[in-house]
Amino acid sequence: MRSRCSASGGLCLGGKTMVSRSRFSGSRVRLRLLLFLVAAVCFSSALFAAVSAGTVRGTVTGPDGKPLGGIALTLRNGVTGFEASARSDAQGHFAFYNVPFNPYELHVEAQGFQTQHLDVDVRSAISVEKNVNLGLEAVSANVQVSAEAPAAQLETDSSSSHVDIDKSFIAHAPAANPSRGMESLIVQTPGFAQDENGRYHFQGAHSEQSYVVDGQPISDQIGITFSNSIDPRILQAAEVIYGNVPAEYGEKTAAVINLTTKSGLGQGAIKGDVHAGAARFKTYDAGASAGGGSSRFGYYFSLDGSKSDRFLDPPNFDNLQNHGDTERIFLRLDLTNEGSTSAFRISGLVGRTRRDVPNTFSQ
Repeated sequence: MRSRCSASGGLCLGGKTMVSRSRFSGSRVRLRLLLFLVAAVCFSSALFAAVSAGTVRGTVTGPDGKPLGGIALTLRNGVTGFEASARSDAQGHFAFYNVPFNPYELHVEAQGFQTQHLDVDVRSAISVEKNVNLGLEAVSANVQVSAEAPAAQLETDSSSSHVDIDKSFIAHAPAANPSRGMESLIVQTPGFAQDENGRYHFQGAHSEQSYVVDGQPISDQIGITFSNSIDPRILQAAEVIYGNVPAEYGEKTAAVINLTTKSGLGQGAIKGDVHAGAARFKTYDAGASAGGGSSRFGYYFSLDGSKSDRFLDPPNFDNLQNHGDTERIFLRLDLTNEGSTSAFRISGLVGRTRRDVPNTFSQ
């Protein structure tokens, strides 16, 4: 007896798969498309008040107050590992886009000028203005070297306990099954206990954690046995809040997984990557992503698919009837106006998972 479930509308009942099908006339299809576009606009408008990343911009000037172009700037956070680079244009302007909420250090270094280290705190979608004035490098200097224990880096403006995960770690995080990459990433943070089929529990609580994607809360369970899992490769950063969760995140107070997706704002010409992999049990994974844009418009999209004959954790070593495959598509569009707090963003995530229900010999 074979049982097969599908996350795209199939109903698994009594060992058979019942899939509802219906035909629509051209007018009804157009009506559904119109309703989808209206819903997308409404969804994107809600993002104005619910965002998880901001922008840092400013102007680099010299000792005479004139703008300096071609100056290299680096924005980084030593705790989370976040690091981004930019160069000032001919007018001295620079900008860092899609910066997750956190404190940062802006490092500015240029030959012939004094090195600058400036503190930057990103806490809202409103652009943070940080102008940089470079002084001439001193001809001689008195250097005093001393050794002392480094001070602990503490956040004094938040009482929550959280772990920040940067995209550099996400890109190299191991995952036994490509379709469960997000679950493999989350269980590496403190307090999470792994269960079967990629499920996890936090501090003994069942289904008391919620996802927040680009400021939008998702209270339903996200996992390969319930729905399509999120592809971690689309993430710019992730924050796992596991202690003293702020009330703004709702009723699920065990943990909040706050995700910031990648954006093409300020990336220039289109850039992308392609990945592919294979493993035992006829496991294959492939995908591609690309993004780019100017300081006003950015786009980023990703698509991937995977299949395996060991899709779920089997109930025995025989691994009977355990095939599954998943496909995911992600698209993000950003439109912003320089020097203004107005911004428009639309994010879409579409996926499908089809899997068998593993059996034992007695079944």
